Amino acid sequence: MKLTRYFFILFVAVTIMFAAGGCSGKKGVLKRDYKSTGSIIQVDPAILLSDEVPWRTVNEYTKRKVYFNDRLTMEILEIDKSEASKDISYKHRPEDIMGYVMEGSFIVAIEKQTKQVNQGGVYIIPSNVPHSIIASTAKARVMNIYTPTREDLRPSPEEMPRFNENDIKSFVYKWFGLLDEKASAYSMRELISVQDLYMELSGVKIASPDAFENWYKMQLKALDWRKSELDTISIAFKEKKQYAADISLVVIAKNYNGTVVKKKFKESWIIIDTGEPLPRILSRIVQEVK
Repeated sequence: MKLTRYFFILFVAVTIMFAAGGCSGKKGVLKRDYKSTGSIIQVDPAILLSDEVPWRTVNEYTKRKVYFNDRLTMEILEIDKSEASKDISYKHRPEDIMGYVMEGSFIVAIEKQTKQVNQGGVYIIPSNVPHSIIASTAKARVMNIYTPTREDLRPSPEEMPRFNENDIKSFVYKWFGLLDEKASAYSMRELISVQDLYMELSGVKIASPDAFENWYKMQLKALDWRKSELDTISIAFKEKKQYAADISLVVIAKNYNGTVVKKKFKESWIIIDTGEPLPRILSRIVQEVK
């Protein structure tokens, strides 16, 4: 009798343990979560253009934009390098997820299913279901919808950028417009950082505003005219009030000796918000494209 009672108590304890752990009988699978994850943060209605929310840097090859509604989060991820060589690593989230591939391809694994999802494809991941999403092309973009909201993606007030993507693009155009106008060195200094400035310009390394002014004045003496034709500008918000700008352009210039030169360049900038009406260039790396 005592032995039977012992096994009964053991059975009940094991049953309670599995129920508390949310185990569904499958290894690594958690119980789906349909509870609210916290209080709802109300969001004002909005119509946002593509440049009004800046990209945020995730890592060297990935950036994201995030939008919130009261009970939904929309994330747009853009990845510039194929991750197909990586091992599939499963993870899970408490939110329900629906993803739409906007560009390129992804390898999507959900529990025991694995497929390559191309542009226009959709994946559906209920809460707490193990999954893996890996970019399989060098350029890939996906839109993820989460419910309830992903609070870990909501920026804190101190992380909110003061300038949007269009503001930073306007700043970039202003810089090249002044270069084409052969503006004064004083006008150019107003757009560069006073501290920790670093530039690489045609093999010349510049580490102070004075060094830039000296280099710029030498360029003015040799240059008759120049014209900048900007091709692409990609902007991402970085931490600590910084923005990254990747720029491709063509420059046509005529020296005072009569030589006309046409060259293609790629520029990588770090732009900083100093609290002034305009941001400033902290870092500028220029590479000629052959």
